[in-house]
Amino acid sequence: MANKEHLETLKSGVKPWNHWRGSNPSTKPNLNQACLAGTNLAGCDLAGGDLRGADLVNADLKGGKLSAANLEKATLSGADARGVDLENACLRMLNSKPRLGVRRMTLERATLSRADLTGANLAEADLRKAVLTGADLTRARLDKADLRQAKLGRATLVQTDLNLAKASGAKFAGCDLTGANLRGADLRAADLTGANLEGANLQLADLKGAHLRGVNVKGANLKGVRLSLRQRIYVTALATYHTLNTPVGEFLTKNQPGAAFRVKHLLS
Repeated sequence: MANKEHLETLKSGVKPWNHWRGSNPSTKPNLNQACLAGTNLAGCDLAGGDLRGADLVNADLKGGKLSAANLEKATLSGADARGVDLENACLRMLNSKPRLGVRRMTLERATLSRADLTGANLAEADLRKAVLTGADLTRARLDKADLRQAKLGRATLVQTDLNLAKASGAKFAGCDLTGANLRGADLRAADLTGANLEGANLQLADLKGAHLRGVNVKGANLKGVRLSLRQRIYVTALATYHTLNTPVGEFLTKNQPGAAFRVKHLLS
């Protein structure tokens, strides 16, 4: 349960709270299971705090400091977390799924580098231009989420649900997307360089203009995937040899007349 003194200080306003934190730098805020629904916490310093199971529905967290905070199983449906710092935070099993009368969670331009989002429910969340570099999103729900221009380099997205996600221009370089569900996802102009898509479901996904160099599509479902003609030649080879670190040119030269010239340009 939350520390009563901490909770009362927080509810007295952001300014008194931040002053208290500055005066007590070694004190770890205990807001475990606190009810903070609809509370204005914009610019609040909650770094390193214990907010496990906290109710933050419709809370205003804009520009807040939540680095290394523990928000495991917290509820953030409708929360406005634009620009918030959640670097190294624990967000395991977090729930932000929209509900009747509650808007979707907003994490636009938020920093979630190396955050633990294992099993988190971020369905329909707004993560435009968010930074999730090195984050763990294993088995997380990101279906219908907006990840346009988000940075997810080297993130773990094993068995993550990205069904119908909007991720055009997103950076997935070096990501582990093993078994991920990307059915119908918009991945136009996304950077998937070196990504592992083994066993992933890419059915009906739009990959036009996406960077695919070095990707692993072994066992992936590519049925109905939308690609440019240039990419189709490329992915045909990938599906057979799994990565570009194989004799792609030799395969295509044998099976498609004049392909050697096309391969030379595809790999440049």
